[in-house]
Amino acid sequence: GGAPIVRVALEATNPLERSKLHEGLRRLQQADPSALVETVGGEVVLATCGEVHLERCLRDLREDFARVDMSVSQPLIPFRESLEAGSAGHATVVSADRRVR
Repeated sequence: GGAPIVRVALEATNPLERSKLHEGLRRLQQADPSALVETVGGEVVLATCGEVHLERCLRDLREDFARVDMSVSQPLIPFRESLEAGSAGHATVVSADRRVR
C-alpha cells in the first residue's frame, strides 16, 4: 500500500465497549499493516489507503475484529507539511533590485 490518505475518527457507540474497539483495532493492524491507528487528542483515528480500503477495514472491525457498533466521522482533512511549514502566512520577498516587498 501507499501512504494513508483517508483518515476517520472512530468511537464505540457504547462507551462500555471502548476496550473492545481498541482490541479490534489492534487485531486489524496485525491483519492489515497498511491500516494505521493513532490517538490524536483523545480521539482514535484510523488512516487507510483510500475509500475502498476504509470500507473494508470498517467492515472487518464491525463483523470480525471488534464486533461493536461504532460511530465514524467524516474523513478528516489531512495536514500537509507544506501548509504547516508556512502556516504563519508571513513571507519576505526580496526582488532582483534588492528592495524588500
